[in-house]
Amino acid sequence: AAWSDTIWEFADGKLPILVGLVGQSAALPEHLLVPGAVPFEGAGTNATDPYLIATAADLAKLAELVNSDDEGTRDAYNDKYYKLTADIDLSDIDPNEDGTGWVPIGKYRWPETPDYSFKGTFDGNHKIISGLYINRTGGFSGVFGQISEATIKNLGLTDVNVQGGNWSGGIAALALTGASIENCFVTGLVSGGQYVGGIAGFANGTASGDKVSIENCYSNLIVTSTGELGKSGGIAGSIQYGSINNCYTTGNIAGFQDAGGISGRVGSKSTIRNCAAL
Repeated sequence: AAWSDTIWEFADGKLPILVGLVGQSAALPEHLLVPGAVPFEGAGTNATDPYLIATAADLAKLAELVNSDDEGTRDAYNDKYYKLTADIDLSDIDPNEDGTGWVPIGKYRWPETPDYSFKGTFDGNHKIISGLYINRTGGFSGVFGQISEATIKNLGLTDVNVQGGNWSGGIAALALTGASIENCFVTGLVSGGQYVGGIAGFANGTASGDKVSIENCYSNLIVTSTGELGKSGGIAGSIQYGSINNCYTTGNIAGFQDAGGISGRVGSKSTIRNCAAL
């Protein structure tokens, strides 16, 4: 018998899905994609037609693309719009299959010149990512490793367990020029060497005016910096050329030096307004 369109929904280039059942993804699995085909639903061109991230596998695929050593691949998936469409559990995600857990989206490659930052807009759509686990001493640990000229918003992280090296944060390890993190929260544990924060490890804009901002966020965490230079905070380990507005934190913050409720260190031309450490 023919498939009924009263039961199944069909679209070119997508899997059939059941009508009216939430939480499904019509994106084709990678093994069925034509080489070079976009692995996400949506166009990614603007906020009304973003790439849709529906599963942990989708999120891991985004990390793979942004972290690619092929510049063309990186460029194709940066400066795009992404939207989370369902709660995601990352507790069993270990892309390297070596027990170190999640591989962050965007990576730091100093002193190499290619830019591996995530530069798009990621709308968490008020969904939750739970079970983020990272146990890696190499540094730059978080859902996002490095972001610049990017916006991360409307995202909640629960039960995180980040045990990283230098530059560790719940949302982003390193937030650079023009980056903003808005309406996000994190609960759990974040630890690392130096520059360790509940939302961002290090928020670092530029003197020329491309500042970084964290707004309307909160954390309920144990944040621990074990490095001699410290810099641990409930929102950011350190902020420079940027601002933290309308944020609060609860939990415990510890470090050898420069440990603060909101930010461990507040550097040049930076402001903290309407914030509280409880």
